[in-house]
Order: sequence, then C-alpha cells, then structure tokens
Amino acid sequence: MAKGTEESKRSKKYKSITLIKKSNELVEARYRFTLWEIRLFEKMVKEIHKDDTEFKQVDIFIRDFMSEYDKRPNGKLYEEIRKAEELLLNRVVHIPYTDENGEARLKSYPLMAMVDRPNDLKGYTSEGGYLSLKFNNELSPYLLQLKQRYTQYDPEITMQIDSTYVIRTYELLKLYEYVGSKTLNFDEFREMIGAKEYDSRLKKVIKDTLKTWEHVKQRVLEPAYKEINAKADITFDYEPQYERRPGAGRKKVVGIRFFNIQGKRKKQIGAIEDNSPVEPILDISGDFEAVYKQVKDHVSSTTVEKWFRDYPQEQIRRGISYTFSHLKAGHAIHNIGGFLQAMVAIRDLNNPYEKQELKVVEGRRKQSEHEARVEVIKELEWKKEQLRKAQFDRQFTIATNLLEKKSPLKERLIEKAQHSLFARYSKDESFEANLEKAPFQAFLVSFVMGEHPKPFEAQNNEFKALIDAVEHEIGEMNSRL
Repeated sequence: MAKGTEESKRSKKYKSITLIKKSNELVEARYRFTLWEIRLFEKMVKEIHKDDTEFKQVDIFIRDFMSEYDKRPNGKLYEEIRKAEELLLNRVVHIPYTDENGEARLKSYPLMAMVDRPNDLKGYTSEGGYLSLKFNNELSPYLLQLKQRYTQYDPEITMQIDSTYVIRTYELLKLYEYVGSKTLNFDEFREMIGAKEYDSRLKKVIKDTLKTWEHVKQRVLEPAYKEINAKADITFDYEPQYERRPGAGRKKVVGIRFFNIQGKRKKQIGAIEDNSPVEPILDISGDFEAVYKQVKDHVSSTTVEKWFRDYPQEQIRRGISYTFSHLKAGHAIHNIGGFLQAMVAIRDLNNPYEKQELKVVEGRRKQSEHEARVEVIKELEWKKEQLRKAQFDRQFTIATNLLEKKSPLKERLIEKAQHSLFARYSKDESFEANLEKAPFQAFLVSFVMGEHPKPFEAQNNEFKALIDAVEHEIGEMNSRL
C-alpha cells in the first residue's frame, strides 16, 4: 500500500463527530490559547468518553493531527505544534466563582498533568512522531460526566476557523444561546478571549492587547460576526454599551451587548414546511455508476451501458422502479435480470405501485415533520425553563445583595419566615444553612422583591420579554401539530 494511502486512512480514523462538551464555568474562564493550543485542547476533549471518571492519556500522532485540518506537513507547522504543547504544559485556567458569603473569588488550575513529546524537532517530523497529553485531574468537574450547566458544540465548526478570538467568541455565544442575549463588561470580555492575560498568580498582567473598542471591533467582533454567522450553527448581532454620565462628548465603551443569539435549526424546520423535495423512490440521476450500483446483482455493466445508449433516462428509471416495486409487493421473479431487461425496454411502462409508494413516502414525510416539530417544542420548553432558572438566579443575587446592605430588611425577613409554613425556616439552624433550602430561597426572593421592587424591574422586564417570545413560538408550533 502506498505511503500516502496509509496516512489518509489513518487520518480518517482520527476524525470524529464527537461534540466538544465543557462546563459553563470553564467556557467563561480566563485563559489564553494560541490557535494550535486550542486545536490540541479540542482533540483531547473529543477523546473523553461520557462514562469516564478520570482523565486518560491521549496520544496524538502529529501528521494525522495536521491532516485533520488539511495541512501539509512543513517545518513551520511542526514548530508551531511543538510550541503549542510546551505552552499548554504551563497554562493556568482561572475560573471565577462566588463563595457562600457572596464574595467574588477565583480558582486557578494548571491545565495539564503531563505532556510527553519527542526530545527534538526531528522526532516531531518522523512518520510515527506523536505527543501524549493528560489533563490535570483537578479539572474533572469541568469536563467529565457533565449532566447540567454545560455547553457543547460541533468541533467541525471550529475546525473551519483560524482565529483564536473568533473561536472563543463562538464558545461564549453557544453558552448564551439559551437566553438569546448577554451583556459583558468590556475588560471582562477581553480577559475571556485572552486579549488581557495575567500570570499564574494573577498579580501581573503579562499581555494586554486590543485595549480600545475599535481594536476589539476590528480584530474580534467583525471577524466573528462574519465567520460565525456564515459557518456556524448560530447567528448573532452585537452593539457597544457606553458609560452613563451626564453631558455631551464622546463616551467610553464599557460593555458589549450580544443579542439575537439563535440557532439555525428554526430555518431548517422552515425548509421542511416549504415543501422541500422528498427523497425519490429510486434515484438514478442519469449517472451510470448510480444505476449500475442498484442493479449490479442482476445485470452486467455492459447491459447497463446498452440501456444508456438505447433508451431515455426516464424510461430506464421507470423500468427499474417497476421491477423492484414488483418484488417488494411479494411477487416472485425467476430471472430478475431478464425481467429488468424486459421492463426497461417498454417505452410507456405504467407502474401501478408508484402512487402507493408515493403515498408511503408522503406519509413518512408528514410523520417526520410532526416529529421535528415535537422536538422543537421540547427544546423551546427546555429553553423556557432555563430562562426561568436564569431569572431566579438573577433575582436571588439581587435579593441577597440587598440583604447584606440593609440589616433591618434581613431581620424582618427572618421574623416573617419563622411564621410562614411556605418558607420552611428552621430556628435551630443558621441563616446560611436555611439559605441552602429551595423553599426559603423562593420565600426570600418574593419577600425582598415585595419590599424593594425597583432593583428588580429591569431584569424582570428583560426576562419577561424573552419568556413571552419563547411561549409565542411554542404556541405557533403547537398550532401546526
């Protein structure tokens, strides 16, 4: 077997349709990757099995890895991959979180537990050159056995993109797809995409680029808008958010609002409703190979060639279709090849089975449409539930912040909760312990919102509009079932 054929087969073996799956916290983490670091990282994530309880060593054959991206091996590319795995070994991922006291904190994790690579560049360029990598086990909550609060996407999409900024923007948009919009602080966004990078102790800024709105717009947002809307499974719009201050003059951009974040599936469902062509009962499409493939068990290629010389393509189609319909109806044919030859030779053959088969195909099409709409409704119901959860999380954060600032409010809350069966408040437990209980959380939000409704108005209006829009879509889809 030729060397090129062996490499081609091996590269196909390493291609996978496995989805990239990360926890939402990891998607929003602060880290910076070069392009080939991202690609190595995604390669490792694709090797994770849903039942894995710990990280396994991932072996990556370098030439196969290059061929997945349709790259021809060359010295510069080998050097880039060598540099990427060295950088990965020293990368630290910073994950923001809020502790039980409401204090904003950061957890920092080394990304890799181990990188095993050739000793010199010659080892990289050899035919069997490979890397072995393994994630730090401390990252397992963010990558293994994810059941909720995770984001997933098809790596075939990011494989088409050659910008780290665009890939990171896409990941964030996939996270925010279920709410449809998101406003990020300007510097926060720069940290997420790696334009602003700290050292491992978060004490010193070691990289700070794209400092202005114009830089971010030109280098990140405009390329992301063009590439993601054209190549990915979602579309979006964006706009700057300016600082609020009195007076005229140019105002500073302090945030970026992403909106109209939505998947393209809805358009695909629309295509079903627009009477998209049904798969034909027998597709020969005038192509000799396609026809011969269907009848090769019964006639020779010479016979099929003769058909193409002697008869119109539609006549050939009718003859083949009638023969296989006749067999499907349970009729025995002693010599299928001879029967095919006779049917193809009939000029105006009437196929009594065709209308019946078309009815079957039409029935399948309608059933497929129905099932597709049911799936869309399920997704919309899930989206509505996620919106309600996100709304409650925002309400809970606002409410607890108000309690911290207003001591009398907290005292009135506790007094009220102690006399409410709904709150399920236990006097024998601390306030923090009670705060872990869902009934008390709901009671707290309701109470604080009743006492101080103003701080909740903006987010309540925002979520009401989003939930109303989803409910409208659900109603539209239900009316078509």
